[in-house]
Amino acid sequence: MADQIKDQLNQLNRMYKEMDDIYRRQAARFDLSDAAFWVLYTLCREEAEISQNELCTMWFFPKQTVNSAINVLVKKEYVTLQQIPGTRNRKAVKLTDNGQKFCEQSILPLIRAEDDSFIQMDVQERKIFLQLFRKQIDSMKKSLQSV
Repeated sequence: MADQIKDQLNQLNRMYKEMDDIYRRQAARFDLSDAAFWVLYTLCREEAEISQNELCTMWFFPKQTVNSAINVLVKKEYVTLQQIPGTRNRKAVKLTDNGQKFCEQSILPLIRAEDDSFIQMDVQERKIFLQLFRKQIDSMKKSLQSV
């Protein structure tokens, strides 16, 4: 039993890394850091206004990492920062026209591939996949709290 669990976890962790590598390679193809890639990915995928803090929370990046990525994207003229009305210093990250064009060639093909791959599963399979993935993450967090 222990060997089976070990083998299954090794397989699962290799699959996590393989998936991570798909995203990393796509980012590298377009000379983007992982954080810059995920900023652009989010701006392409989300319709709502996104702040720097929300990006940190969504993708589990430190604030400095997101700030650095955004600064690079601002210099490349892919994004702008706009003050969020009614806040003291919260800024929304928004795609520029240049950024939108860049996303169409770099990020959107990956998003389409994600969508296509997810559609290969039926509704019930997707639901089970997400439930089991969430269960594993929650169980792991709980186990690590007692360490």
